[in-house]
Amino acid sequence: CVSCLSCIDSCPVPDTLELRSVITKSKISPRAVAIGVIGLFVAVTGLAMITGQWRNNVPVDTYLRFHPDVHMMGHPTSTSELKELNDQK
Repeated sequence: CVSCLSCIDSCPVPDTLELRSVITKSKISPRAVAIGVIGLFVAVTGLAMITGQWRNNVPVDTYLRFHPDVHMMGHPTSTSELKELNDQK
């Protein structure tokens, strides 16, 4: 379970499945889960930026050079694309 809540949305019997807190045993709404995940992400990312841990060694000019072609870049989305990429090496 990754807490996607798809099972709760697709269950044909109302109130059969629900997400509950381990500590308080109270029901948690899907909206609260979404807000919690986003909040946690923003807090961790923000803390990393504030403390200087959110950085890399790529110079700004490298970003600017590749930015116009960013729409052509990406990860392989199929096994055939992955094979083609591996065969290029």
